[in-house]
Amino acid sequence: MESYREKIEALNPQLITSRLELAKGNRDLLKSIVALSATAAEFDPGAYDAALNRLSEASKRHRAATETAFSSYDIPSVLSEAWRDFIVAGDEYLKDLGLEDYPRKGEKCLYCRQELGAAAVAVLRQYQDYCNNTLKKAVDVARAEATAMVADLRAINLPAFQQGVRNKLQQFEGNGEAPPVYVTADEFAAVLAPVLESAKQFERISSSTISDRASELKKLSVSALKEAEASIVTLQQQSKEREAARTEAEQNLRDIEDRLTLRQLLSRIRWAVEGAKWAERAKKITTKRFPPLKRSLTVSLPSENVLNVPSRNVLLTESSGRVSRRELPVPTG
Repeated sequence: MESYREKIEALNPQLITSRLELAKGNRDLLKSIVALSATAAEFDPGAYDAALNRLSEASKRHRAATETAFSSYDIPSVLSEAWRDFIVAGDEYLKDLGLEDYPRKGEKCLYCRQELGAAAVAVLRQYQDYCNNTLKKAVDVARAEATAMVADLRAINLPAFQQGVRNKLQQFEGNGEAPPVYVTADEFAAVLAPVLESAKQFERISSSTISDRASELKKLSVSALKEAEASIVTLQQQSKEREAARTEAEQNLRDIEDRLTLRQLLSRIRWAVEGAKWAERAKKITTKRFPPLKRSLTVSLPSENVLNVPSRNVLLTESSGRVSRRELPVPTG
């Protein structure tokens, strides 16, 4: 019985459950490494560089035309970043209001609410042309193209990724060498950080080896992910088998305990059963109605039981439920 208890304890599901949770955590981290490395591997620095060139050329043409258009106007900080943001915001405001014919002479300025003169109308129309002319649209197209190329890179949450990898590496400190996939991922994250910053600022990406290193990490992480998923399947199967074995051992232990309990109670059960049998017999004896006896018996009674008379022969007869007693002569000689 003690061996069953030890077996049940050895089949405690907590150990394999902990291993399963750890394997699932590894799988999730490896999935994030695969996703990040795939995004970086698909990035084409050469194509992005060409897109930035197109954006730069479109912006130069647009700026030159704008400078010519506004050269006769005394506008503070014209063509500065703040000025461009202001003009674009005003154009979006007009479109939101649906004022397609704005501006016209005699109307009020949307900002200062003063009546617009001919010179003011001319300047506002130049602003609209700046926001909507062909050169501006070319800039927008080039910027959208460059933005699309780095959209996935910009979406990477690198700090969270680095924290997850470093937490995993800490688990191996003093417990053996960390798997290469986590070491490589940590090193690649450090290389990727300036690339992501350049992508956010529409700057040229100087690291020409980013795609090669990403491809190497992707290959390593895909292999590790397959192993992690296979480990999870194995652990899940082991968990089912151990649970079935534990259930069987618990049932066997209960059977043994029940048998021991029954053995201890067996003598009392037998005594109770025998007592019940005799009680039933006694009940039948006391309640049974005997049929009328029609027979004659000759019995020899002790002298002390029959009127203190010396031993004699007595004839007992029964008829119609009555018993008659008659002494017989004692034979002589």
